[in-house]
Amino acid sequence: MPDFLIQALSPIWQDDDGSTPDFVGLARGLSERSLLTARADRTFLLHHLSLELERRRTPRPERFLWDSRVAEVLSTVVPTDTVDVRTWPRLVLLQAHALDLFERTKQRAPLTGSEPGGSPLLTHLSYLLNQFGLFLHSKAEFSAAEPLLRRALAIDEQSYGPEHPNVATALNNLASLLQATNRLEEAEPLMRRALEIDEKSYGPEHRKVATLLNNLAMLLKDTNRFEEAEPLMRRALAIDEQSYGPEHPRVATRLNNLAQLLKATSRLEAAEPLMRRALAIDEHSYGPEHPRVATRLNNLAGLLRDTHRLQEAEPLSRRAVGIFLNFTRATGHPHPRLTAALANYAGILRDLGRSEAEIEAEIKALQGQYGVTPH
Repeated sequence: MPDFLIQALSPIWQDDDGSTPDFVGLARGLSERSLLTARADRTFLLHHLSLELERRRTPRPERFLWDSRVAEVLSTVVPTDTVDVRTWPRLVLLQAHALDLFERTKQRAPLTGSEPGGSPLLTHLSYLLNQFGLFLHSKAEFSAAEPLLRRALAIDEQSYGPEHPNVATALNNLASLLQATNRLEEAEPLMRRALEIDEKSYGPEHRKVATLLNNLAMLLKDTNRFEEAEPLMRRALAIDEQSYGPEHPRVATRLNNLAQLLKATSRLEAAEPLMRRALAIDEHSYGPEHPRVATRLNNLAGLLRDTHRLQEAEPLSRRAVGIFLNFTRATGHPHPRLTAALANYAGILRDLGRSEAEIEAEIKALQGQYGVTPH
């Protein structure tokens, strides 16, 4: 358990007089009995026997109240943007506690809003399920993410009814995962339903509508329905430029997606300035070493390769791989887009006339530069 979570949970343990327990003394006593281990990363490992004994001696009504409070606290400390890799270290520390909460609440009878404290628990539980589902999706752990997202959707439909904006968000999250796992026919009706809900709830020019327009357009693009997709993408871009201004990262995303569609329909000259603008926005927003910048670099390098400008493409592709390798070194696990970036870089080197041995040596040298062991 991370120390910041213990601190956030401390109000739950307050005595009747408002005081909190002596956590230092408690930790010392547990440590002397080998029931608690303090680790170098400022986390604490509590022996499973201690947890099980505490759960068994806690009356069932109190367990429900405890879970409600834990869910509330977790909701306050979990990062909002789970796609941003800078939030991943904190999410990794919280993941086991969230999954444990999900399992405990799943084993009990189905939750209803009429239970004591049920509505607050449902609200926080749905939020956490969505956040960790999105986190696992971002890490390409799709089989682990899907049941969380489906459960979040079921809770929101039960809590708010089928036409609520929260349901639209849950539908979109699940549909995005289905799209990522190539279940496009299953994803499309969920996306269309989410878009219909938000257009009714917010109006046709709202920023949330732009997100759903963009996502549906990407699905249509993936199914080669380019003529249907393009006006939705352009509409999403216009809404976000109006809502956020022309230099916002969301605008960069819309520009990149429209550029990819233009590229797919052989309009490379029209796509290039959109890609360059998206890259400039993200470099300014996140800094030159962020993985989102690497994604933009990789996309632009691919376009330059397609237009036979290999000397321009090579340094951009190399820089993208370097950013992803630096992420791998810093976090201890590969970025989901590293493999594709390495393949693109190898392809550019191959087009430049390098032999397979030279390409392998080049990539190994690059991995060594960033302290990443080749696999």
